[in-house]
Amino acid sequence: MANIKVYKDDHSFHIFNLLDYNESISYDFVLSKAYSVVLGKGIVNIGTDKTSSNKLEAIGLHNISAGEKLNCASIENTRASFVVSVLLDDASMMSDLVPNGSLLSQLISSSSHLTPFEYEDYAYKIGPTENYGSGNVILTTDDIGTKITEGLV
Repeated sequence: MANIKVYKDDHSFHIFNLLDYNESISYDFVLSKAYSVVLGKGIVNIGTDKTSSNKLEAIGLHNISAGEKLNCASIENTRASFVVSVLLDDASMMSDLVPNGSLLSQLISSSSHLTPFEYEDYAYKIGPTENYGSGNVILTTDDIGTKITEGLV
C-alpha cells in the first residue's frame, strides 16, 4: 500500500505521503483550518470529499479547505510524493491531527524527529530508501498516533 511517514522538526509536524503507480491516499479526518499540500514528485489528481479532483504536476501546491477530507491519486503511471506540514504551535490543527492530549504533549516536548532523514545525491530521502509500497491507503488520526508512538520509542 502507499506509504506514509511522519516527521517533526523544531517548529513543524510533517506528514509525508508516497504513492506508487496508480495508488491513492485519502485522509479520513478533517482539520479545523485550511492547509496546503506540496506535491514534490509526480502527477496526481487531488481534491476533497466536497470538491472535484484537479490534475497537479510536481512541484505543485494545492489548498485544502477547512472541514474537507483530502483525496489524492497518482496518475499517468507516475510515482508521487506530497507533504502536509502543520506548525507545532498551532494548537487547534495539532489537536485535530493528534486528538490524544497526552500523546500530543509528548510529541511536542520530544526531541525525536520520528523518522530519520538522509541526504543523498543533493536531495533529502526519507529513511534508507523511498519505499512506496503498493495499494491504496485511508489515513486516520489513529494511524498518525501509531506512527508518532513508534517514532517516539
